[in-house]
Amino acid sequence: IKTYGDVLKRLGWKPKAGESEKDSLLRNIAIRFMGFAEHKESIQKVLRLLDDYANGKQLHPDMRSAVFSVAASSDNSVYGRLIRIYERSDSPEEKRQVLGALGGFKDPELLKSALNFAISKNVRMQEVSLAIAYVSGNPAAREILLDWAGKNWKKLESYKRSHAIFIHILES
Repeated sequence: IKTYGDVLKRLGWKPKAGESEKDSLLRNIAIRFMGFAEHKESIQKVLRLLDDYANGKQLHPDMRSAVFSVAASSDNSVYGRLIRIYERSDSPEEKRQVLGALGGFKDPELLKSALNFAISKNVRMQEVSLAIAYVSGNPAAREILLDWAGKNWKKLESYKRSHAIFIHILES
């Protein structure tokens, strides 16, 4: 924690004009690590950043993925905010970042909700397999994934018309 905490102190939580790509990536890694280590102050900062962003303030694009992911893995109550961010976004990159974060919840019921969202009309067909892959990579999904797939098989089968997407879903 000390090493990554020191990195965040040195770099700050906000990117600076003209900073190197290395510093931007290092900040992202440090935020993710601090969340993984369950560092309370860092998680609180991430949750404030997410709340501010959900309420219309800016969040640097280089930080979104880390903020979304740490928030999801730390606080179940952010699910609705992430869905709203997804729905209001025009950016495919940001939508993929939200889908990735939705796969990081620890609550199996929220993971089922994320899977159901993935096969809803809100998610582009080409993103469905990505969303399912994010959830399937989460150890908390082990208990629910096969049951969910069985219950939703008809919908999943509808992706057969796009052979590649269907294969990616099966591989997930």
